Amino acid sequence: MDLIEKHNHTLQNIEKNLQDLQNELIPFIKQMEYIKRTIGTPQTKSEREIGNLLFSGDSPIIWYKQCHSQINTRLQGTIDSFYQLQKLKNIIEKLQEKDHLSQKEILKLSKAKLDYVGLEGYIQNSIIEIKHYTHTAESIKSKHKIPDNITQADMDNASIEDHIKTAFKQAVQDMTQLGTISSGTFGHLEQWGIHPMTARFYVYQYIESCEQLLKEQKTPQVSHLYEFLHQMYLLHKDCYKDNMRRLGLS
Repeated sequence: MDLIEKHNHTLQNIEKNLQDLQNELIPFIKQMEYIKRTIGTPQTKSEREIGNLLFSGDSPIIWYKQCHSQINTRLQGTIDSFYQLQKLKNIIEKLQEKDHLSQKEILKLSKAKLDYVGLEGYIQNSIIEIKHYTHTAESIKSKHKIPDNITQADMDNASIEDHIKTAFKQAVQDMTQLGTISSGTFGHLEQWGIHPMTARFYVYQYIESCEQLLKEQKTPQVSHLYEFLHQMYLLHKDCYKDNMRRLGLS
């Protein structure tokens, strides 16, 4: 109280200062709400597709599954926000029905309206993302002929494809950066029945082919890498069965 009195912070002055601050803040708040609605979601379309899908795995079914995982996450958040929006609407309605509002109620009404606008914008952006991932999932499903009823066997095969491609991708990274396969990649390859020296042989050949293309001034695209990974999957997709037999599993 001594500090308040020292700065002449009477209730009248505090009220005036709050009003002045509110008047200064409102243009910036309105500007940010406009920017959020026009610029949209925190991630661009490319970031959603490349960041959230490409690095989620290396199989079309994995990408398809990731789309639905993203939809579910956003849908749950949107439903929760929708109920919060309803609560804010009720608060605003009750306060606006009053003939006279106290200063505290005026601040409460202003805060509720501000929260409502922000939450409404969040929900609208979430719906944009849900629609995007729904469209992306259907596009992946159509292009890669994913069946309507995905079985456990489909998921198992997708997992095998993903692990083999990921292991060889790691091996390419290791050989490029370290000149040999790391212990982690060694274990990953062995887990799926692939002899690390066999993987090292194919990866070394692949790196040499890339270097030859560069010497010929032919720049290999990333699709060149993906084609190599796919060939490695086709060549080694049944190798895991050696480990199954070793473990005594059918």
